[in-house]
Order: sequence, then structure tokens, then C-alpha cells
Amino acid sequence: MGLTPQKSLLPMLAVSLSAVLWGLWWIPLRWLDDRGLRGDWASFAIFGLASLALLPLVIRRGRWSADQIKALLAIGVPLGIALVMWNHAVIHGNVIRVVLLFYLSPIWATLMARFMLAAPIRPTRWLAIILGLAGAAVILEVDILTSDRVSAEYSSADVMALLSGVCFAFAATKTRVHTGVRELDKTFVSVLAAAGVALLFIVATKTPPPFQAVGGLLAVASGVALFFLLPTTALLLWGAGLLDPGRVAILLLLEVLTAAISSALLTSEPLGLRQLLGCALILAAGLMESAPGLRRQKA
Repeated sequence: MGLTPQKSLLPMLAVSLSAVLWGLWWIPLRWLDDRGLRGDWASFAIFGLASLALLPLVIRRGRWSADQIKALLAIGVPLGIALVMWNHAVIHGNVIRVVLLFYLSPIWATLMARFMLAAPIRPTRWLAIILGLAGAAVILEVDILTSDRVSAEYSSADVMALLSGVCFAFAATKTRVHTGVRELDKTFVSVLAAAGVALLFIVATKTPPPFQAVGGLLAVASGVALFFLLPTTALLLWGAGLLDPGRVAILLLLEVLTAAISSALLTSEPLGLRQLLGCALILAAGLMESAPGLRRQKA
């Protein structure tokens, strides 16, 4: 038995609002990047400040056991990697293509659950996998067909988007294994790991410190961390904890639509027939993936 329609309204609104905000996440990241707090430095600042804000709450909740630490690392580290790769991709890549490639994560999660948890794959999920991969093929072919060359920067963004989805799927699979871990603790470890991964990226790419851009931009990054990242994450975790996973998955597809509309309005990035076809295929895959959960809830 699920929640009654009246009781499920607020959780649905929370997940929907979170999805819309995640679809707009690229805007503050690109704003900071354009003004000197470049890519991975922006990620380091935002996730570092978020982890500092959560630290007192985590300390107040008490110590972790050895098993809890192992579970948190198994979930938080891949999720932190996913967050940084995602930021890199939406800053440097085509927003809608990056979002769509990330949203192949349910496919990776299905395959990981099959091999890691021996979970069966129903026929509808095989169809979802086929639709999702077909959508990815359409999306990745866009630059090859319409451009004289494919820039290394954009190719890097595509790879980052795909790997981000893989890491996110791995973290989601581990969440199914390690139940009973508090959402606050998972969020803290994830943003802390993301700050560490961003710092590693900075060192690896030898990105110079943004000395001239610190001051006011750090204040903006603090605002993004405290009033965008953490509330958006809290809305998602609270709402998702009260709803059927199938319904949550469908509501999260609002992120794709929001990213597509906002990037079409605010950037010069193309949104043509191929992008729309890829979007339709991947959205269809998401709906196919979510359908079994909804049927179970109605039953």
C-alpha cells in the first residue's frame, strides 16, 4: 500500500521541484565559470562549503561504526565522483546532450543489479535498455553529422556525462546493498568526496588558482552550496523516501525537460530533430524502467 493521493501530493511536489532545480543546475555553474571560478575550482568551492555546512550536524549525530564507514565510502565516493564529472560535463558540454547521456544511468543500474545482486531483468527492462542505447547513439551522432570536427572539449564532456551516469548507478546499487545508512551521512560523505575529487582534477589538469576571482565569487559559491545544492538534495531525499521508486523515476524526468527548455532559451546550443529524437527515446526508456514500480504500487 502506498500513500493516499492527499498524502503523496507534498512528496511529489518536493521531488518535482528538486528535478526542475537540477535541470537548472548548469546555470550557476556556468555563471561562476564565466567570471573566473573555473570548472573544477567551482566544484571544489561548492562541495567543500557544503561539506563544512553539514559537518556540525554529522558530528552532533554521533560516531560511525566500522560497518557504517565502509557503507558510506561505498556509496559516497562513487557519488562524489559522479557529481564532479557531472559538473565538468554541464560546464563544458552541450547541456541537453550531457543530461540525456547521464540519464542512461538506469540502464547501467539495471545491468549492475543483475551482475552484483543477481536481480532478474524483465522483458520491459530489456526494451528500456534498447531504447536508451538507441537514444544515446542518436545523441552522440549529432556532432559527427553536423560539425566539421568534434572538439576535444565536447568529446570530454560526453565521456564525463556517461561516466557520471555509471558512477551514479554504482552508488545507487550500493545503496540497495547497504540499507539503514542515514541520508544526512550519505549526503555529507558524497559532497566531501566530491570536493576531494575536484581537488584531484585541479591538480591533474594543473588549473591555476583563481586568485583574482576569489572574493565575491566565493560568496556566490557559498550561496549556491547553502541555498541551492543542499535544499535541492534535501527535497529529493525527503520526497523519494515517501514515494514509490517508479513514481520518483518518472518525476525526475522533469530534469531532462527543464534542461532542454532552459538551454534552448539561454544558450545557442542546437535543439534540432536529432536531439528531440534522442530525448524521446531516452525519456521512453525512463518510462519503461519506471512502469513496473508503478504497477506494484497500484497492486
